[in-house]
Amino acid sequence: MNAYRVVLIGNAYVGKTALIMKFINKTISGQYEETVGAAFHTFQATIDGESISVQVWDTAGQEKYRSLGPVYYRNASAAILVYDITDRQSFIDINGWIEHFRSTVGDHPPIFLVGNKIDLDSNSKVDENEAQKYADEHGFSFFLTSAITGYNVDFLFQKVADSVVHSGMKVVKSKVNSSETKDDGKTTCC
Repeated sequence: MNAYRVVLIGNAYVGKTALIMKFINKTISGQYEETVGAAFHTFQATIDGESISVQVWDTAGQEKYRSLGPVYYRNASAAILVYDITDRQSFIDINGWIEHFRSTVGDHPPIFLVGNKIDLDSNSKVDENEAQKYADEHGFSFFLTSAITGYNVDFLFQKVADSVVHSGMKVVKSKVNSSETKDDGKTTCC
């Protein structure tokens, strides 16, 4: 089975952990602990008749862990860059995340820009049109999601799986043992 590495990046508390937990477990916790370093999750998908394994590395968003990023970015097939629509600074900071990611992996892996917490749309500090324009200008796919309601969460991860297969970037061992792809079971923060 071919395996692909995807990294979840973005500021702390934007909902990275909540998104992957909603996708994997179909549930949401009211509270997560801060991610320290990164947490590892795996899901399987079938794309064009091919069974694949997608390893999702949920990276810490705190500045003190930023230097660890390249360890998790190496060999990434894609990045999911998450910002919180109610936190303008998390949107402003996406340039730094892109720079940091691309300085490790180059320009080839696709980036998915995700405005999370759409369930709090009445408190939005980032205009959807502004975010869409930014994504279009940089060649990113753009999604609005809610880890609370599940809005667009499955669709996002399905599109990511489809994209990594069609990009042709097989970056993890071609044969993956089940013991190598088990979710570590840690529930950590955003």
